[in-house]
Order: sequence, then C-alpha cells, then structure tokens
Amino acid sequence: MLVIQHPLGQTSRQIAGQRSIRILLILQFVLGLLSLQATAAQAQSLWVWQQRIDWQFKVDQLQPEDMSAWQAQRPSDSLMIVDVREPEEFAVSHLQGAVQVDPTTSPEAFMQRFGAAVQGKTLVFYCSIGWRSSELADRLAPALRAAGAGDIRNLRGGIFRWHNESRPLVNAAGSTDWVHPYSPDWADLVARQGRTSYQPR
Repeated sequence: MLVIQHPLGQTSRQIAGQRSIRILLILQFVLGLLSLQATAAQAQSLWVWQQRIDWQFKVDQLQPEDMSAWQAQRPSDSLMIVDVREPEEFAVSHLQGAVQVDPTTSPEAFMQRFGAAVQGKTLVFYCSIGWRSSELADRLAPALRAAGAGDIRNLRGGIFRWHNESRPLVNAAGSTDWVHPYSPDWADLVARQGRTSYQPR
C-alpha cells in the first residue's frame, strides 16, 4: 500500500484521519445548531399561543418561575392547582398536588365538588398550553369569587412550557420526566420530543 509522506512528517493516512475528525466536528456543530433552531421554533410557537391566550381570555397569567416560587414558599393548603386536561393526560404527569377537572366542567359541577375548599385560596389552572384552562378559569371566575376564592390565575404556557423548562412533574408512581403530548400535532410544542408519552411511565 502506498503511503505518501507529508513535508511536515505526517502520512497521508494521518491527514485523512484528521480531515475525518474535522468533518465529524463540523457535522456535530451543524446538528447542534439545527437542534437549537428547532427548540427556538418550538418556544416561539408556544409564545405565539401565549399571546393569543392573553388576547382571548381575561384570567391573569402566572409565569412558571412564579408558580415554582409559590409552591416553595406558600403553605400547600393556600394553593389549589387545577389540571384542566383529560384523565389520560393527567395520568402521564401533572404538577404536584393538582386535581384533575374535565375541561367542559360547568360552574355548578365544579362548585359542587370543590366549593367548600376554595374559600381564601389562590387557584392556579393549567392544561397543555393554557387555552382550555384559561377558558375554564374565565367561566368559573364569578362562582369562585362568590364563594370567597382569592387570586385566580392560569399557568402561562401550560404543562408544555413547565416541562420544556425541566420543572418537576409527578404521576401515581412518583416523580416523572414524561408529559402527554395531547396529539401528534401539538407534540411539536414540546421541546424534549423524546419525553412525550401517551401512557404513564
């Protein structure tokens, strides 16, 4: 086999190996940029939905970092966290202490179930991105205020943003890093695509 000696003492095989390493590093860099662009696109799409929710609904929006601070600093019995998704979504993961409520729940049904528990409490609603939960929070607000509820908020960006920011989730088995994607179309708003599931894990 012919091996050509480079003027600097390197063989053609060594030069070819160095070129291969450079190509691999460039490919890793490009793939990293594409991944960052995909994450940015997901965040931007979620941001667009957040603006639409702000425009469409009256409920005040609560930033995830503020929710985390509330969970850490406030007594647990001062908060009521309401998960406005379907039972199968809730089963995959939810925020610690959340109660699951059907998105179509009427004010009468909600108050019959929780009316005695809302007085003086701050209620935080959430769903996948915040649309279903904002809609329910607006619908329930008059009845909640009449029952003596305190602040009424919606978690901005929903559980998708919460999951995108690697905040803690739980299911019946304990801590989990999985989230229900709602549907294949909406799954694009989840930054960590490898951590979506339609079944509890």
